[in-house]
Amino acid sequence: MKNRTGTFQYPHHNKLFLPLVDFDGKIGIEGPPQPITYQAGKATFIPAGMRIDVEAGSQEDVRFAALRIPDEIYRQTFGKPRPPDVREMLNVDDPLAAHLTRAVMLASRADDDKMLVDHLTHALVTRTGGWYADRPPPSDDRPLHDRIHRVVEYIEANLAEPMMIAELAGVAHLSPYHFARSFKNVVGVPPRRFIIERRVIRAQGLIRDGKMRSFADVAFASGFASQSHMNDAFRHVLGCTPGQYRRQISG
Repeated sequence: MKNRTGTFQYPHHNKLFLPLVDFDGKIGIEGPPQPITYQAGKATFIPAGMRIDVEAGSQEDVRFAALRIPDEIYRQTFGKPRPPDVREMLNVDDPLAAHLTRAVMLASRADDDKMLVDHLTHALVTRTGGWYADRPPPSDDRPLHDRIHRVVEYIEANLAEPMMIAELAGVAHLSPYHFARSFKNVVGVPPRRFIIERRVIRAQGLIRDGKMRSFADVAFASGFASQSHMNDAFRHVLGCTPGQYRRQISG
């Protein structure tokens, strides 16, 4: 690949760079470029939306592979959007990810083998996703209330998706234990109860709207695992079933 020097931003896809040779350059992530030695076979991952400033130098032997990984592939692979707090990672020593990157690049040249490209890309996304799962939460100087507020916004944006405590703790940059206690102190209820209550409120809105006649459709659109799960939540939060609630607002 030719040298790339300049400012770039990719709003809707992530970038994975794999140097094919060692070379010196500079890279800035949301800031001024800093010196870096790119090492052959060690990947650099840039999440979607980040502004990057790259100086690859004038060396004739600067060569690297670059892959575009749409955020939609993260959703397809993990069943939910890429976490919003994912940061860049530079010179990650992961031979399997390097081999998968090369395999995707080679398979992409065969226009009639899109299925193979898709399978390899999903495997690569699964592998790079593990870089963050195994990493301790980054430090965060924001006040605790601000971090919990960000979690509340994340819950609202992903209410119809499955959510794990560890996932929410990552959004707040806290350990799962510290997060659960901090969330209750700030919001007033434990995170699981808050999610259920917000899902009940969303289901109430869908029932009032009247466009969904099936309670099963309302349940899944609100993030409940089943209609039975929604029934139990309504009884616990409102003291009535969804059917009773519909009759109350219709009368």
